[in-house]
Amino acid sequence: NANGFDLYVQLVSGGNPLRLKDTQARGRPAWSPDGTQIAYQRTDGLYVVPALGGMGRRVAALGSLVNTANVAWAPTGSFFIVDGRGAALLNIPGDGGQPRALTRPGNAGDGSPAIAPDGRAVAFVRYTSTFNANLLVLPLTKERLAAGEPRSIARSTSSIRSLSWTSDGRDILFENAPGGGNAAIWRIS
Repeated sequence: NANGFDLYVQLVSGGNPLRLKDTQARGRPAWSPDGTQIAYQRTDGLYVVPALGGMGRRVAALGSLVNTANVAWAPTGSFFIVDGRGAALLNIPGDGGQPRALTRPGNAGDGSPAIAPDGRAVAFVRYTSTFNANLLVLPLTKERLAAGEPRSIARSTSSIRSLSWTSDGRDILFENAPGGGNAAIWRIS
């Protein structure tokens, strides 16, 4: 519907998918570090719901949703990084609170955040146009603030999205469709 989609969880043991009713999720959700909860964005904020069902609770009220709404949940559970609320990535404390801008994209837009397994960096995509993407890594302080400028690790003239770090934190996996062709999973160190 216009407000988003309900989330579903498929148990590894099989059976029918479990519908998480009334989630009205937008964009890419994120699992909690212990796998018991799922964080997602709705048009009015960031929410967390038990992975096997129950009532969602709003962690943070957020401004207007302007595009896709992806969530990254820190491995420690202590913070979230979200996109979709303007050009910058937002940093939100894990127990809720006021969102803070993490990036300063200028005339670009930042999206698809993925937090490193040690929580000391975030990978994201900076779009300067529809098909001009730059994969960046931004180091983070212990206070979840930017610890310097983002470093470019890949550029593309197509859409880069769905970032994920490998468990050892050495590589980043992402989806890319060079030349507008079929999308493929890429890996970069």
